[in-house]
Amino acid sequence: MDKITALYCRFAYGDVPEIIEEQKALLLQTACDNGLSNTRFYVDSGVSGLTMDRPAFNELMADMENGLIEAVIAQDASRICRRSSVSTTYIEEIFPAHGVRFLSAEAPSDKSLMDILLAARDSSKETR
Repeated sequence: MDKITALYCRFAYGDVPEIIEEQKALLLQTACDNGLSNTRFYVDSGVSGLTMDRPAFNELMADMENGLIEAVIAQDASRICRRSSVSTTYIEEIFPAHGVRFLSAEAPSDKSLMDILLAARDSSKETR
């Protein structure tokens, strides 16, 4: 069985429905650009990014813990969580611990966001 490329969309209260359709198109294009298939959407509509208790995100996490997911693609890290420290923990620690790669649709198509974050962190250590 091929593992899933999870396409995670989230929009908060007050956003227009077209935003989700735009996110979906962007995520599908990012998956295609990176040679990832077997895509599945996980969509949280009208849910704040400040809470981690979101139905679709919880389902994504359960699928990841069951070894079903190979990659997670979101528009950017803020779709995972509005608190940067939390989204960074997911991207740098939790996803990799399950063998899952994270890609930001707004990052360069040939680089995962994790690669960018790790390079920035390594550069920061060198300048200290």
